[in-house]
Amino acid sequence: MFRFTKMFCGGKGMTFNIPLRHKVPILMYHSISRFAQPKYRKLAIDPVAFADQVKYLVDENYTTLTITQFTQLIASRTTKIPERIVMLTFDDAFDDFYTDVFPLLRRHSLVATLYVPTAFVGDTSRWLWRDGEGARRLMTWDQLREVSAQGIECGAHSHHHVELDLLSPSAAAKEIINSKALLEQQLDQQIFSFAYPYGYYNAFIRGVIQQAGFSSACAVRYRRCSIEDDPFTLSRLAVTSDLSFEQFTNLVTGHSPELNVQYERLRALGWRWARKYLHQ
Repeated sequence: MFRFTKMFCGGKGMTFNIPLRHKVPILMYHSISRFAQPKYRKLAIDPVAFADQVKYLVDENYTTLTITQFTQLIASRTTKIPERIVMLTFDDAFDDFYTDVFPLLRRHSLVATLYVPTAFVGDTSRWLWRDGEGARRLMTWDQLREVSAQGIECGAHSHHHVELDLLSPSAAAKEIINSKALLEQQLDQQIFSFAYPYGYYNAFIRGVIQQAGFSSACAVRYRRCSIEDDPFTLSRLAVTSDLSFEQFTNLVTGHSPELNVQYERLRALGWRWARKYLHQ
Protein backbone atom coordinates (compact mmCIF):
# COMPACT_ATOMS: atom_id res chain seq x y z
CA MET A 1 0.00 0.00 0.00
CA PHE A 2 1.06 3.56 -0.68
CA ARG A 3 0.52 6.34 1.83
CA PHE A 4 -1.22 9.37 0.36
CA THR A 5 -2.13 12.87 1.61
CA LYS A 6 -5.36 14.59 0.57
CA MET A 7 -4.89 17.65 -1.64
CA PHE A 8 -6.49 19.60 -4.51
CA CYS A 9 -10.15 20.72 -4.26
CA GLY A 10 -11.21 21.04 -0.64
CA GLY A 11 -8.15 19.19 0.69
CA LYS A 12 -7.44 19.66 4.40
CA GLY A 13 -4.12 17.90 4.64
CA MET A 14 -5.49 14.72 6.21
CA THR A 15 -3.54 11.54 5.51
CA PHE A 16 -4.90 8.11 4.70
CA ASN A 17 -3.94 4.90 2.97
CA ILE A 18 -5.22 3.78 -0.43
CA PRO A 19 -4.59 0.22 -1.66
CA LEU A 20 -2.54 -0.18 -4.81
CA ARG A 21 -5.63 -1.66 -6.48
CA HIS A 22 -7.81 1.34 -5.58
CA LYS A 23 -10.17 2.02 -8.49
CA VAL A 24 -11.62 5.29 -9.67
CA PRO A 25 -14.36 6.10 -12.19
CA ILE A 26 -13.58 7.71 -15.53
CA LEU A 27 -16.97 8.70 -16.89
CA MET A 28 -17.52 8.93 -20.64
CA TYR A 29 -20.10 11.34 -22.02
CA HIS A 30 -20.92 12.40 -25.56
CA SER A 31 -23.74 14.90 -26.03
CA ILE A 32 -25.64 16.79 -23.33
CA SER A 33 -28.86 17.52 -25.15
CA ARG A 34 -32.62 16.93 -25.11
CA PHE A 35 -32.64 16.28 -28.83
CA ALA A 36 -31.38 13.19 -30.62
CA GLN A 37 -32.41 10.75 -33.30
CA PRO A 38 -33.55 7.31 -32.05
CA LYS A 39 -30.26 5.58 -32.94
CA TYR A 40 -28.29 8.18 -30.99
CA ARG A 41 -30.69 8.73 -28.10
CA LYS A 42 -28.66 6.62 -25.69
CA LEU A 43 -25.64 8.92 -25.98
CA ALA A 44 -27.55 12.17 -25.47
CA ILE A 45 -28.00 13.03 -21.79
CA ASP A 46 -30.75 15.44 -20.80
CA PRO A 47 -29.18 18.64 -19.38
CA VAL A 48 -31.37 18.40 -16.26
CA ALA A 49 -30.17 14.84 -15.59
CA PHE A 50 -26.57 15.95 -16.15
CA ALA A 51 -27.01 18.85 -13.72
CA ASP A 52 -28.29 16.39 -11.11
CA GLN A 53 -25.23 14.21 -11.67
CA VAL A 54 -22.88 17.16 -11.23
CA LYS A 55 -24.73 18.21 -8.08
CA TYR A 56 -24.24 14.71 -6.66
CA LEU A 57 -20.47 14.86 -7.31
CA VAL A 58 -20.24 18.28 -5.68
CA ASP A 59 -22.39 17.34 -2.69
CA GLU A 60 -20.35 14.18 -2.13
CA ASN A 61 -17.06 16.12 -2.25
CA TYR A 62 -15.61 14.46 -5.33
CA THR A 63 -12.47 15.94 -6.82
CA THR A 64 -12.41 16.15 -10.60
CA LEU A 65 -9.11 15.70 -12.40
CA THR A 66 -8.25 15.85 -16.06
CA ILE A 67 -6.91 12.63 -17.51
CA THR A 68 -3.39 14.06 -17.71
CA GLN A 69 -3.54 15.29 -14.10
CA PHE A 70 -4.56 11.78 -13.04
CA THR A 71 -1.87 9.94 -15.01
CA GLN A 72 0.81 12.38 -13.86
CA LEU A 73 -0.29 11.96 -10.26
CA ILE A 74 -0.12 8.17 -10.47
CA ALA A 75 3.18 8.15 -12.39
CA SER A 76 4.82 10.44 -9.84
CA ARG A 77 4.20 7.98 -6.95
CA THR A 78 4.07 11.01 -4.68
CA THR A 79 2.35 11.03 -1.32
CA LYS A 80 -0.53 13.25 -2.41
CA ILE A 81 -3.80 12.18 -3.99
CA PRO A 82 -7.42 13.24 -3.53
CA GLU A 83 -9.56 10.89 -1.45
CA ARG A 84 -12.54 10.84 -3.84
CA ILE A 85 -11.63 11.16 -7.50
CA VAL A 86 -13.82 11.20 -10.58
CA MET A 87 -12.82 12.07 -14.13
CA LEU A 88 -15.31 13.52 -16.58
CA THR A 89 -14.53 12.92 -20.25
CA PHE A 90 -16.54 14.14 -23.23
CA ASP A 91 -15.99 12.62 -26.65
CA ASP A 92 -16.49 14.50 -29.92
CA ALA A 93 -16.44 18.15 -28.70
CA PHE A 94 -20.08 18.89 -29.53
CA ASP A 95 -21.07 22.52 -29.10
CA ASP A 96 -23.49 21.55 -26.32
CA PHE A 97 -20.37 21.07 -24.20
CA TYR A 98 -19.77 24.79 -24.59
CA THR A 99 -23.38 25.85 -24.00
CA ASP A 100 -24.60 23.33 -21.38
CA VAL A 101 -21.57 21.73 -19.73
CA PHE A 102 -18.82 24.32 -19.53
CA PRO A 103 -20.85 26.95 -17.59
CA LEU A 104 -21.90 24.31 -15.06
CA LEU A 105 -18.35 23.06 -14.58
CA ARG A 106 -17.05 26.61 -14.12
CA ARG A 107 -19.76 27.37 -11.56
CA HIS A 108 -18.56 24.48 -9.42
CA SER A 109 -14.82 24.79 -10.20
CA LEU A 110 -14.74 21.38 -11.87
CA VAL A 111 -12.51 20.22 -14.70
CA ALA A 112 -12.96 17.72 -17.51
CA THR A 113 -11.21 16.28 -20.55
CA LEU A 114 -12.66 16.93 -23.99
CA TYR A 115 -11.68 14.69 -26.92
CA VAL A 116 -11.68 16.43 -30.29
CA PRO A 117 -11.97 14.88 -33.79
CA THR A 118 -9.99 17.65 -35.43
CA ALA A 119 -11.31 17.38 -39.00
CA PHE A 120 -14.77 18.47 -37.85
CA VAL A 121 -13.98 21.43 -35.57
CA GLY A 122 -16.45 24.23 -36.36
CA ASP A 123 -18.37 21.82 -38.60
CA THR A 124 -20.84 18.98 -38.08
CA SER A 125 -20.59 15.33 -37.04
CA ARG A 126 -20.65 13.94 -40.57
CA TRP A 127 -19.30 10.58 -39.35
CA LEU A 128 -22.69 10.03 -37.63
CA TRP A 129 -24.80 10.22 -40.79
CA ARG A 130 -25.84 6.56 -40.48
CA ASP A 131 -27.41 7.42 -37.11
CA GLY A 132 -29.21 10.43 -38.56
CA GLU A 133 -26.92 12.74 -36.58
CA GLY A 134 -24.67 14.12 -39.30
CA ALA A 135 -25.79 17.70 -38.62
CA ARG A 136 -24.86 17.85 -34.92
CA ARG A 137 -22.62 20.89 -34.44
CA LEU A 138 -19.10 20.77 -33.00
CA MET A 139 -17.27 23.50 -31.14
CA THR A 140 -15.17 26.05 -32.98
CA TRP A 141 -11.45 26.60 -32.49
CA ASP A 142 -12.20 29.84 -30.62
CA GLN A 143 -14.47 27.95 -28.21
CA LEU A 144 -11.85 25.24 -27.72
CA ARG A 145 -9.24 27.87 -26.95
CA GLU A 146 -11.58 29.48 -24.43
CA VAL A 147 -12.38 26.30 -22.50
CA SER A 148 -8.74 25.23 -22.62
CA ALA A 149 -7.72 28.51 -21.02
CA GLN A 150 -10.17 27.79 -18.19
CA GLY A 151 -8.71 24.40 -17.23
CA ILE A 152 -10.53 22.02 -19.56
CA GLU A 153 -8.09 19.56 -21.08
CA CYS A 154 -8.40 19.12 -24.84
CA GLY A 155 -7.24 15.74 -26.09
CA ALA A 156 -7.10 14.15 -29.53
CA HIS A 157 -9.79 11.84 -30.90
CA SER A 158 -8.14 11.15 -34.27
CA HIS A 159 -8.60 13.46 -37.25
CA HIS A 160 -11.66 11.93 -38.98
CA HIS A 161 -13.17 9.87 -36.12
CA VAL A 162 -12.46 6.55 -37.83
CA GLU A 163 -12.00 2.98 -36.62
CA LEU A 164 -8.22 3.13 -36.43
CA ASP A 165 -7.66 -0.62 -36.19
CA LEU A 166 -9.26 -1.13 -39.63
CA LEU A 167 -6.92 1.31 -41.40
CA SER A 168 -3.54 0.59 -42.91
CA PRO A 169 -0.65 1.28 -40.52
CA SER A 170 0.35 4.42 -42.41
CA ALA A 171 -3.22 5.77 -42.55
CA ALA A 172 -3.80 5.08 -38.86
CA ALA A 173 -0.55 6.79 -37.89
CA LYS A 174 -1.49 9.80 -40.02
CA GLU A 175 -4.87 10.10 -38.26
CA ILE A 176 -3.19 10.08 -34.86
CA ILE A 177 -0.23 12.32 -35.59
CA ASN A 178 -2.21 14.90 -37.59
CA SER A 179 -4.82 15.29 -34.87
CA LYS A 180 -2.15 15.95 -32.25
CA ALA A 181 -0.26 18.39 -34.47
CA LEU A 182 -3.38 20.36 -35.38
CA LEU A 183 -4.54 20.67 -31.76
CA GLU A 184 -1.10 21.81 -30.66
CA GLN A 185 -0.95 24.36 -33.46
CA GLN A 186 -4.42 25.78 -32.81
CA LEU A 187 -4.30 25.75 -29.01
CA ASP A 188 -0.61 26.62 -28.70
CA GLN A 189 0.05 23.94 -26.09
CA GLN A 190 1.19 20.35 -25.85
CA ILE A 191 -1.48 17.68 -26.18
CA PHE A 192 -0.97 14.67 -23.94
CA SER A 193 -4.16 12.59 -24.02
CA PHE A 194 -5.93 10.58 -26.72
CA ALA A 195 -9.24 8.70 -26.86
CA TYR A 196 -9.68 5.81 -29.29
CA PRO A 197 -12.68 6.44 -31.58
CA TYR A 198 -15.37 3.87 -30.76
CA GLY A 199 -12.91 2.43 -28.22
CA TYR A 200 -11.14 0.33 -30.87
CA TYR A 201 -7.38 -0.15 -30.81
CA ASN A 202 -4.71 -2.82 -31.16
CA ALA A 203 -1.06 -3.17 -30.18
CA PHE A 204 0.12 -1.21 -33.22
CA ILE A 205 -2.29 1.68 -32.58
CA ARG A 206 -1.29 1.78 -28.92
CA GLY A 207 2.37 1.93 -29.94
CA VAL A 208 1.80 4.82 -32.35
CA ILE A 209 -0.02 6.75 -29.62
CA GLN A 210 2.92 6.34 -27.27
CA GLN A 211 5.54 7.14 -29.91
CA ALA A 212 3.64 10.25 -31.00
CA GLY A 213 4.24 11.79 -27.58
CA PHE A 214 0.94 11.18 -25.83
CA SER A 215 1.11 10.14 -22.18
CA SER A 216 -2.33 8.49 -22.00
CA ALA A 217 -5.14 7.06 -24.08
CA CYS A 218 -8.71 6.27 -23.07
CA ALA A 219 -10.56 3.19 -24.21
CA VAL A 220 -14.02 2.15 -22.99
CA ARG A 221 -13.96 -1.34 -21.39
CA TYR A 222 -16.97 -0.66 -19.08
CA ARG A 223 -15.18 -0.86 -15.75
CA ARG A 224 -13.61 1.40 -13.18
CA CYS A 225 -9.99 2.39 -13.69
CA SER A 226 -7.30 0.92 -11.47
CA ILE A 227 -4.23 2.97 -10.63
CA GLU A 228 -2.31 -0.03 -11.97
CA ASP A 229 -3.92 0.23 -15.42
CA ASP A 230 -1.86 0.75 -18.53
CA PRO A 231 -2.10 4.55 -19.10
CA PHE A 232 -2.61 3.87 -22.82
CA THR A 233 -5.70 1.70 -22.31
CA LEU A 234 -7.52 3.51 -19.52
CA SER A 235 -10.93 2.07 -18.69
CA ARG A 236 -14.01 4.25 -18.91
CA LEU A 237 -17.64 3.89 -17.92
CA ALA A 238 -20.24 5.10 -20.40
CA VAL A 239 -22.91 7.41 -18.99
CA THR A 240 -26.05 6.81 -21.06
CA SER A 241 -29.53 8.30 -21.10
CA ASP A 242 -31.13 5.09 -19.80
CA LEU A 243 -29.26 5.24 -16.48
CA SER A 244 -31.38 6.12 -13.47
CA PHE A 245 -29.94 8.49 -10.88
CA GLU A 246 -29.37 5.52 -8.55
CA GLN A 247 -27.57 3.63 -11.28
CA PHE A 248 -25.38 6.67 -11.91
CA THR A 249 -24.37 6.88 -8.25
CA ASN A 250 -23.56 3.16 -8.27
CA LEU A 251 -21.45 3.70 -11.36
CA VAL A 252 -19.44 6.36 -9.54
CA THR A 253 -19.10 4.58 -6.20
CA GLY A 254 -18.68 1.05 -7.50
CA HIS A 255 -21.41 -0.18 -5.14
CA SER A 256 -23.84 -2.86 -6.31
CA PRO A 257 -22.49 -3.36 -9.86
CA GLU A 258 -25.32 -2.77 -12.29
CA LEU A 259 -26.51 -5.45 -14.69
CA ASN A 260 -26.63 -2.99 -17.58
CA VAL A 261 -22.89 -2.30 -17.16
CA GLN A 262 -22.15 -6.02 -17.23
CA TYR A 263 -24.36 -6.35 -20.30
CA GLU A 264 -22.58 -3.52 -22.12
CA ARG A 265 -19.21 -5.06 -21.31
CA LEU A 266 -20.23 -8.44 -22.70
CA ARG A 267 -21.86 -6.88 -25.75
CA ALA A 268 -18.70 -4.86 -26.48
CA LEU A 269 -16.54 -7.98 -26.22
CA GLY A 270 -18.87 -9.85 -28.55
CA TRP A 271 -18.85 -7.07 -31.10
CA ARG A 272 -15.04 -6.86 -31.05
CA TRP A 273 -14.84 -10.56 -31.90
CA ALA A 274 -17.45 -10.09 -34.64
CA ARG A 275 -15.49 -7.20 -36.16
CA LYS A 276 -12.35 -9.31 -36.29
CA TYR A 277 -14.27 -12.03 -38.13
CA LEU A 278 -16.00 -9.64 -40.55
CA HIS A 279 -12.77 -7.88 -41.53
CA GLN A 280 -10.51 -10.88 -41.94
